[in-house]
Amino acid sequence: MPADTPSFTTVPLDRGVTLHHHRSDRFKTEFVRVFVRAPVDDRRTRRYLFAALLSRGTKEFPTRRMLASHLQDLYGAGYGAAAQRMAGRHVLALRASTAAGRFLPGKPGNLKSLLAFLSHVLDGPPTGGDGLPMPDVFEQERRSLQRDLLGRVNNKARYALDRLYGEMYAGTPLAYPDMGTEDHIAAATPGATLEEGMRTLNEGEVDIYLLAPCTPGQAERLVRRHFKLAPRSRERLIPLGLSPPRRRVRKVREALDVEQGRLTLGFRMTDWRPGESAREGVLANAILGGGPASKLFRNVREERSLCYDVHSWIDNVTGTIGIQAGIRPENYDAALKAIRAEVRAMARGRISAEEIGLARAAVLSSIRTVPDSPAGLVEFFYRRRLMKRRGKTLDAVARGFERVSTDGIPALFERAKLDTIYFLDREELGRATA
Repeated sequence: MPADTPSFTTVPLDRGVTLHHHRSDRFKTEFVRVFVRAPVDDRRTRRYLFAALLSRGTKEFPTRRMLASHLQDLYGAGYGAAAQRMAGRHVLALRASTAAGRFLPGKPGNLKSLLAFLSHVLDGPPTGGDGLPMPDVFEQERRSLQRDLLGRVNNKARYALDRLYGEMYAGTPLAYPDMGTEDHIAAATPGATLEEGMRTLNEGEVDIYLLAPCTPGQAERLVRRHFKLAPRSRERLIPLGLSPPRRRVRKVREALDVEQGRLTLGFRMTDWRPGESAREGVLANAILGGGPASKLFRNVREERSLCYDVHSWIDNVTGTIGIQAGIRPENYDAALKAIRAEVRAMARGRISAEEIGLARAAVLSSIRTVPDSPAGLVEFFYRRRLMKRRGKTLDAVARGFERVSTDGIPALFERAKLDTIYFLDREELGRATA
């Protein structure tokens, strides 16, 4: 575990613009990530397309060839842009990294060059004479996004999860896949995509993460010199408008050409406040289905051989407990009964000291791996920032999990009500139902 010093020094640059600097000699790269927050709404398809356009070029380097050539000149720098859902937000994320100059002949100022490049990225994607993205490039990215959406069915576990959320959260933005729907993609235009992307860059709350062997003061001066970011309003979270759990469980069964069935269960918490019971939730998930020492793995998979794989997760934003298992379709009833029995055991406090110890050890082990990569370190602390978590060092986070009590776990699971069961069945055995 790293020394007990702040993992990131936080420097407010302006209203809604914050720099997070980590000085480390552990990595041989200099790494920058820029996160811009946006709400989870129907405009996220435009942000996906905007990120795809940014990945292909900038106004300074408008073609893929020119972009690749410039990155190669920066000692093979890496660069990417993506849009993703994180902790109840939709986030437009930019990343760039290159070899640390101190390891190269002449010790070039690679960090300055990297920040200068990202300043061009923040100006937006290349446009034509009409001020809009190039029509052929836009159509290529739109077709690519359509293929990605339709191709979800090839990943049966991911597809089953999307279908579960579509049934559980019908009528809210959470019901849609992260990239939106076919209708959203078809309706996107170059103008609307550019407008939404630039609005996000210019108005969304920004967090800049910089990993480089310089002082916080040097990092601040470099970022201020290269990034001309206007102040923006502090984020105001839009309520997701989630309804309470159904009184009667919704059951959906769909048939596809699959080798094994995918049984996916969604539980909803009553009276949930986003972000509550954070540490308890992480530990509880590790006990229930977070790994090979969990109840579901040992009791349902290993002892009774009712599934090929099984795991659980807890969404601390929505108050959702999810469980998914790959099963033989003829084991549907037995597997469902066994899984629900383990959830009831959690609610009744049937948790052994051994299960708690193994779960706590697994959580602490995962924390110890966080510093192994710059990307992992940044994302870990950015997610904690989004959830307003305390603990600025990994040591502090680990101590929190070492001390957290399990006394509240039964009460947490008593509030969990089964809302939806989605079962992806084999075609020869199942029938698609709505």
